Amino acid sequence: MMIKTSGKFEKRIAAIDVIKGLSAVVIALFHFGNRFYFGPYFRRGYYAVELFFIISGYFLGQTFYNSETIDVFDIVKHRIKRLYPAYLVSSFALIMLYSLTWFKGNIVNWIKSEPSHYASVIAELLLIQSTGIAEFKYINGPAWYISALIVAIIVVALLNKATKKLFKKSCIILALALYVLQFAVGPEFGDSEMWGNTLIPAPIMRAIAGVSWGMAIYYVHEYLKLPKLINYTIAVITFVGYFSILIFDKGFFPRWLLWPLCTIMILTVIHCDFNSWFNSVCFFTGAYSYYFYIIHSFSDNFVNIFVTKAIDNNILLAFIFLAINSVLAFILYMLFEKT
Repeated sequence: MMIKTSGKFEKRIAAIDVIKGLSAVVIALFHFGNRFYFGPYFRRGYYAVELFFIISGYFLGQTFYNSETIDVFDIVKHRIKRLYPAYLVSSFALIMLYSLTWFKGNIVNWIKSEPSHYASVIAELLLIQSTGIAEFKYINGPAWYISALIVAIIVVALLNKATKKLFKKSCIILALALYVLQFAVGPEFGDSEMWGNTLIPAPIMRAIAGVSWGMAIYYVHEYLKLPKLINYTIAVITFVGYFSILIFDKGFFPRWLLWPLCTIMILTVIHCDFNSWFNSVCFFTGAYSYYFYIIHSFSDNFVNIFVTKAIDNNILLAFIFLAINSVLAFILYMLFEKT
């Protein structure tokens, strides 16, 4: 297992970083495909967000396991410090795009154009849009993940601090209960109707469930040490299964297997080793994936507003979208990750 440490909280695992990068692309193509249909692919791409929550929980579990003195405020402050700059730029870029397109660059007129814009702007700036306070009317749709993640980290960290060892035993039960509740409320996580029909907002339930499960995975990962060949074989099989569910409409595995596949995949890939050159590529991919994810709504809307005037082939539009998003994500990476 190749691990890169970058500060008090951040540790990167090469194989997980690759999975994060690929998942970010899948999510982006899922959203793009909702507007520009290019075949029965990526229809369940939104499930990849669960992986991001689980991975965050895994490293949160590592943080608590290695230190009993880390303050919850320090963890949240660290996450916001890293995630918020690109988050803010992406949301502001969308506001500017909408204002320039329909209101000649007048942001105030754009905000006044819809009563919901006031609440949406404030909720997004304060990272509270996942609470439903703005009725889940987002400016930067994908940014709900950051909001829900921050809330989940606070909740799970406080529970861990209050119950200590008891939480390590109960986090699996908590995660299972929340996932079962979601499946009982709505057949699909992507069903927008379920988001407003639960006592606990669905984005926050997803986040707490994923983070809790990720912590549980960390607490048991040391018990799963397989022979190298078996470990790599299982890692490959679960990797293929996980992405088949996300990419293909039918997939090689049924939807309900996503969670156990994701779990086994993480438990095995963390023990996979690569050469030093490939590890560097993996670490870059993992860091870059966040910027690719957070800016993709802007790229999607940019293509819709400007590029479709000249091109009407959805597959070609998808490639252009990926190219634009890759460049913008790299700019954000250079601005915020390298400073």
